[in-house]
Amino acid sequence: MKEIAYIQWNDSYSVGYRFIDRQHKKLVDIVNTFYEAVKHGQEADLPYKILNRLTAYAEEHFRDEETAMELAGCPADMVEKHKAVHEELVKEIFKVAEKALTDNSAKALAETGDLLRRWLLEHILDEDMQYAPWVSKLKGPLVK
Repeated sequence: MKEIAYIQWNDSYSVGYRFIDRQHKKLVDIVNTFYEAVKHGQEADLPYKILNRLTAYAEEHFRDEETAMELAGCPADMVEKHKAVHEELVKEIFKVAEKALTDNSAKALAETGDLLRRWLLEHILDEDMQYAPWVSKLKGPLVK
């Protein structure tokens, strides 16, 4: 089995708004916790529990991100497109979690970890950077 690649946060992942960056860092931490559980072969249901936590936190983060985009004055079509991407990502996380539950072999779990890593980094670097010029002007906590 290939070695699982941990995510090391770096400034290129920053959207310039500390509130959202902290949430992105927490998502990275959850994915890294998944890697750690898989690497050390912890109890069989632990990766699934971590995926559940990832799903719940991702949904909260997506709502906050969409609110930040609206408060920052992002174009409405950009916000709607981002919401649609988030809906697809949640479906994908659920699909991955289901696969991990039915096949928690080391290989399947490593593939799940790789998928989560790609999903998170590609979403931040591709999708989220599109709204960065707007939300980087926000300061302080997100007030809904």
